[in-house]
Amino acid sequence: MVACENLADNSQHVSLQTLSRLGILYWKLDLTTYETDGTLPEICDSDTFSNRTTITSDDADGSDLQPSEQIEEISFGLEGLLILGGRLVLDVRNREDKWIRMTLSHGELIVLPRGIYHRFQRSMTKSFTYLLLRTTSSPMSEVRAIRSNDTDKSEYRRDFVSKYLSSRDHDAYESKISPNGRSFVIGDRAKALAKYPHMREANGLLFVSGTSSRRPNNTHIGAVEQADGSFVLDIREQTRAVFENIRMILRQAGANLDHLIDLTVFLTDMKYYRGFNEVYNEYFDTDTGPSRTTVAVYQLPHPNLIIEIKATALSPPEILSVF
Repeated sequence: MVACENLADNSQHVSLQTLSRLGILYWKLDLTTYETDGTLPEICDSDTFSNRTTITSDDADGSDLQPSEQIEEISFGLEGLLILGGRLVLDVRNREDKWIRMTLSHGELIVLPRGIYHRFQRSMTKSFTYLLLRTTSSPMSEVRAIRSNDTDKSEYRRDFVSKYLSSRDHDAYESKISPNGRSFVIGDRAKALAKYPHMREANGLLFVSGTSSRRPNNTHIGAVEQADGSFVLDIREQTRAVFENIRMILRQAGANLDHLIDLTVFLTDMKYYRGFNEVYNEYFDTDTGPSRTTVAVYQLPHPNLIIEIKATALSPPEILSVF
C-alpha cells in the first residue's frame, strides 16, 4: 500500500480518502497480468492516456522526461505513474498548502490531476523504474512548469482550486461521524429522497445506499422521452450509469469498484436480466468480482427506473508512513 505522511506533522498519517479529495486516483495492479487482464487499457482509455514511456533512474541525466529533484512543479495535463520496480518518492500540496509525501512501490499506480503542485524526491530513491502515462507527446517543458505567480493564475491551477480546494468543494463532500460509523453525503450526486446518506462507513466496510441512474436534476440516464410523451428505457445505459455513480460515491472514501464485495440488484422485470448481465460482465469477472444477488421487484421510486443496486465494499485502510 502506498505510504503517505503529512510533512507538517509526522505523527499524522494520511489516507487514500485524503488523496481522493485532492483529485489523486490510486490503483494497485498485478504487474504479472496488468498488460493482458485489461486493467491498464481500461484506465488509459478512460482518461485518454495516449502516450506511455518507461522511465528508469539509469536514464541519462538531463532527459526531458526525468523527474526533477525537489523542484515544485505544476502539470498542465493528467499524468499517471505506474511503478514497475524500486520505489519513487513524490510530494503533493494539500488543502492547507502543506506537503504530503507519498512513497510508491512496485505495482502502484497514481494519476495526478491537472493543476496540482508536486515535487519528486530523487535523492531518497536509489533506483526506480516506472511507466509514465501522459495525454500528449509534447515535450515536458511544454506541459510542466516551475511554480510561480504565473502558474498560480493559470487556467489549470484555477480549475484545480475551484474543483478540489475551494470552500464550494468542501460542501460537495460532507462526512459526519456518529455511533453507527461515518456517513458520506455528496453534493454533486442525486440527493436522497429521504434522510439517509449516499454511503456509510463502519467497521472497515462501506455500505452504499441503493443507487440508480438518477441525475442531480432528477432526470434519468437511459430514459429517453418520445414525441408522444412516453419513455424508451434502456437497461444497458441505466446499468452503466448505476456503476459509474457507485464508483464516484466510493471515491469519496478512497475506494473504487475493485473494493466491492457484495451487490444486491433490483430489476423491475427479469426481461432486463440479460442486458444487465452484458454490462455487468464489462466491469467484473468471476475471480475478483463481488458476490451478487439479483431480484425482481414490483417497482422502483420512479417509473423511468428499471434498475437499482445496493453495494457493500471494503474500506481502504489508513496508510502508515514507512520512513
